[in-house]
Amino acid sequence: MNKMLITLGLLWPGLALAALPEWQYTVRPGDTLTSVAARYMSSASDWQKLQQYNNIADPRRLPPSGKLRIPYNWLRQQPASADVSAVSGKVELAVAGQTPRPLNKGEQLKVGSEVRTSTNSSAALIFADGSRVVIQPDSVLKLDTVSIYAGGAMVDTRVRLNRGRTEVFANPLKRAGNRLEVITPSAIAAVRGTVFRVSTDAENVMRQETLEGQVGVVASAAEVAVGKAMGTLAEEGKAPMAPMALPPAPTLSGLPARLEHYPLDFETPQQSGVQNWFGQIAQDEKFETIVAQADTSLTGGKLRFSDLPDGRYVLRLRGVNDKGLQGLDGLHVFEVDAHPLPPVVDVYEQIKEVFTRNISPRLTWRTSEEAEKYRVQVSADRTFSKDVTEQIVSAAWLDIDPTQHRGERYWRVASIAGNGEQGPYSLLRHFEYRITPPAPAIQSSKIELDDRELRVAMPSLQAGEQYLVTFARGKAFEEVLWQGKLDGVLFKTAKPAPGAYFFAAQVVNSEGVAGELALFPVEIAK
Repeated sequence: MNKMLITLGLLWPGLALAALPEWQYTVRPGDTLTSVAARYMSSASDWQKLQQYNNIADPRRLPPSGKLRIPYNWLRQQPASADVSAVSGKVELAVAGQTPRPLNKGEQLKVGSEVRTSTNSSAALIFADGSRVVIQPDSVLKLDTVSIYAGGAMVDTRVRLNRGRTEVFANPLKRAGNRLEVITPSAIAAVRGTVFRVSTDAENVMRQETLEGQVGVVASAAEVAVGKAMGTLAEEGKAPMAPMALPPAPTLSGLPARLEHYPLDFETPQQSGVQNWFGQIAQDEKFETIVAQADTSLTGGKLRFSDLPDGRYVLRLRGVNDKGLQGLDGLHVFEVDAHPLPPVVDVYEQIKEVFTRNISPRLTWRTSEEAEKYRVQVSADRTFSKDVTEQIVSAAWLDIDPTQHRGERYWRVASIAGNGEQGPYSLLRHFEYRITPPAPAIQSSKIELDDRELRVAMPSLQAGEQYLVTFARGKAFEEVLWQGKLDGVLFKTAKPAPGAYFFAAQVVNSEGVAGELALFPVEIAK
């Protein structure tokens, strides 16, 4: 298996990990080789080895602020543990010989412990030197070495990332000599103090993104320096790719600060060099408690998340380039206030339902499991600032009073839980209630017939109304002889041939609504 070396800052061309076994001790006033050996080395008698290794003539006279090189394997060593500082979601702890069990915040993990995170789950570990490793969702990380050398003067930590992704905040106190390694199936990231990401996929491709400091990546006798805001990848058996700039942090000022409906959708920006967007949601800015993650590969540029409890969250969004390298983070704080869940309405604002005088205006919705009652609002405008009426009901429907809601109206409904808490309103629905004119009393019309024409004088109309008339042969209107709107109340047509005819009329009001149909027979004698 090809191994890769990643080191911070200065690069040592051609060196393997074994070539970095030394701790450098800074001499303090009064130090002697025997006192240093007694304080830090496995055996106090090793001072002679230390003298020879550093070419020191007088073991009792050491120059203050000078450097002593001490191989790691000469130092006094004691095992340390990793503290579990955060757990979110489903995270398991696996130890050889034991049944895997849930991992709990506050536990101390020893060497050999394996942490397994599930989807939308994460865990954070704090090591002896303050280094922090955040294990991302769908990842497996094992503690290979957790050791303190020389009574705490140096910390050596090695973790093995077998699957997934981790974020490393190494040696935050910048103590000389501390070392942290992240081992993957095809790479080793060894650092002294920096912030970076490492991931490994099913094909053993290692991707590394430097957020602070500088990292050296060595593989297949080739070496590259990866500075801040740069990234590289290394396929197994191949040299690392030349470092490339990571996508810059996106601007997220246009994202919503409050979301009330599921799914939780965030529109992603257009950004040069970004082929996909990757987002995570956490309860804290440090992203130790990741509760959801998603990308835009299947959603057409929209970042979509499912159900989250009400509360405050932080979204971090980063672009992904064509090499799969993830860019710098943009952060956005938002609030979810979507519970109790609003009822689902089947017809949205874009589709207007029309009720007429013969159809009772009944507003309906699907029941919500979180609702005991519902608050329904009806308004003359979509902003609910005009002619608003409100009712609380227990059923999933409401019959409204048509005398109060003639014309176009908007309505919405919200769930009310058993404890009285009201959730957000549903999406808007839109309806129109039209008062249809009654059937005209055309039976009282005056009918006149002479040698030239047939005339029907119908009852008078209200201002703005018209008659819509149909005159046809046969009760089934087999042959329509005349049809249209009248200018006035007098219908005239050429004298029809003898036979059975029918005359039908409707009133069309000023809103263009046609009323009920009135029909009566007309017999033309021979």
